[in-house]
Amino acid sequence: MSVDTHKYGYASKGTSVVLYRNEDLRQAQYFSYAKWTGGFYATPTFAGSRPGGLLACAWSAMVSIGERGYQTRVQTIVDASRRMADGITQMKDVHLMMGNQKPTMVVAFSSDTLNIYRIGDKIQAKGWSLSSLQNPPCLHLCVTLNTATPLWRT
Repeated sequence: MSVDTHKYGYASKGTSVVLYRNEDLRQAQYFSYAKWTGGFYATPTFAGSRPGGLLACAWSAMVSIGERGYQTRVQTIVDASRRMADGITQMKDVHLMMGNQKPTMVVAFSSDTLNIYRIGDKIQAKGWSLSSLQNPPCLHLCVTLNTATPLWRT
C-alpha cells in the first residue's frame, strides 16, 4: 500500500511511503548493481536516497497536526465526499461509479446519456479540479480539505 504523505499528510512531495505486508514483498523492491564504477551498489528505494530535509518536513507536519488533527480532517473530508455523492445521486442522468459503496475521499461519476467530459469542462470552469478517466468515461474528484471546505458553504 502506498501512503502519499504530500496529499493527506500535508507534507512536501517526495516523502511518500510504501508499506508491505511482509518482508518477502519488500525484498522485491531492492535494486543492486555490481558493475557500477563506484563498486557494488544496492538501494531499498527507487530513487536511491532521499533528502533528509523532506523527511524532516514530513515529520514536522505530522507532529504539528497530530493524531486528533488528522482525525478531524479525515472526518471533514469523508463527510464532504458523502455529501457530494448524495448530491450526485439526485442528478438526472448522472450516476456514481462506486455503486452502493460509501465514498471515502474520491467521488467518481459518469453518465450514460450525457457527455461527461463536457460536464467536467463546465465544472472546471467554475474552479474545481477534476480528473477525466476513460473505460468507461467518467470524472473523479479527490476530495481534500481544500475542496471539502467550499462544499460546506454551498
